[in-house]
Amino acid sequence: MEKQIRPHGQPDGGKERKRMQNRLNQRARRVRLKQLDPGAGRSRRPPFRVHRWRLDEQEESVISNDPRRPGGVSGGQDRDSSLPADHQLLHLIQFNTCRALWSIKILLARLTVSLMSCAGQTVPIDTYDVFPAFAVTFSQLPARLGCLAPTPLQTDCFHSTWMNLFPFPRMRDNLITWQACFDHVELVTDLIGNLINTTLFYAGPSGTIPAVAARLVVSKAEDDEITASRTGLIVWGEPHLAESWEATPGFLRKWAWVMAGCDELIESTNRWRRTRGEEPVQVSTLA
Repeated sequence: MEKQIRPHGQPDGGKERKRMQNRLNQRARRVRLKQLDPGAGRSRRPPFRVHRWRLDEQEESVISNDPRRPGGVSGGQDRDSSLPADHQLLHLIQFNTCRALWSIKILLARLTVSLMSCAGQTVPIDTYDVFPAFAVTFSQLPARLGCLAPTPLQTDCFHSTWMNLFPFPRMRDNLITWQACFDHVELVTDLIGNLINTTLFYAGPSGTIPAVAARLVVSKAEDDEITASRTGLIVWGEPHLAESWEATPGFLRKWAWVMAGCDELIESTNRWRRTRGEEPVQVSTLA
């Protein structure tokens, strides 16, 4: 949310002087914005307002001050006014995605049990402190987790626990199935940029495309001002709900195999695109 520009050191000259100063400040701000983006006033479409999902103040404060928070993510990182407008939007989207995944991580740490193999035995680990870990995951209260409840593959196959954070069971299974065939760092960076330390993630073969990707065809996916040149996911609501998420066309094209079978994410993506007056994406699966 933009902060209203207020004059500093206002003398006791009455309301008229204050009103004139406000006008001057607003005019100067409009000039600065026009210089940053000369074509902003020529858009044929009405601007789309981005309503960000936010953690409540108490939880955000706890997360911001938590020394265990990866990468030292802070609430001020999405408000760098020195960046161009398009870079600010990208940073904002990645920051919201990071916070969304972090909140799901906290939820799963409370409602699931993860077991890691150690010296031939399986031992429980705290996924809040040890992350990402290589483990199997079981739910303590599956009814409360909804679409985040572990799939049979999550309970049977040891996998990197960051793959548990998406509210799409088929996506999680795709990631686990092909976990040795792609670069985890590359995918995580596409989603949240450099907001966390990725040195603990598996840096697999870059550019390797699993065979399933050849069967998924993105026949129509046009970018707009929100999704242009972005290869990630956007969160518009409560992160534990599948309908809050949108996949950008760039993500669909680059990570098509991750989306195989994720019909609910395609439906959610098109619902959010329609709210902006955009054409829906079209994805088909070859036999």
